[in-house]
Amino acid sequence: QKRHKDYFVMFIHHIMTITLICGSLIMKEEKIGVVVVFIHDISDIPVDLTKMTNYLQLGSESGLYLTEASFITLLVTWLYSRLYLFPTHVIYSTIYESGTTCLPLCDDTLYTKAHCVLRVFLMVLVLLHVYWFGLFLKIVLKLLGGSKGHAAARDSYEGDS
Repeated sequence: QKRHKDYFVMFIHHIMTITLICGSLIMKEEKIGVVVVFIHDISDIPVDLTKMTNYLQLGSESGLYLTEASFITLLVTWLYSRLYLFPTHVIYSTIYESGTTCLPLCDDTLYTKAHCVLRVFLMVLVLLHVYWFGLFLKIVLKLLGGSKGHAAARDSYEGDS
């Protein structure tokens, strides 16, 4: 099976996410890890549902429109959870409500440095979310241009990385 075009992006995503979850446990900041998992799970369900219905060809060709419905759900949940809630609530909270600062010379403890690294990882995750949403929008444009659902997804997402 060929690697998907986002193979390395997905690899980075998983490294960042695992590090965030483990780091939040080590630093006794479990709330951050739980929220990261929860926000990702909200949109992961429509992602997997869209993949399944697409592979099973349960879209407009079959008359069921399940792929289209799950893809719309995916777009809405992704936009809300990963592109709105994640940066405006999770990252905002870690920057302005955590009590630690990443400004140079303010605090030189290992805890503060680790906190700053985790904040950077949160921001990298947002960039990855934007990248994937761009892939989804490419699929939307191909669908609006007349491509069939399975072909649009294959051209935009699957194939060599």
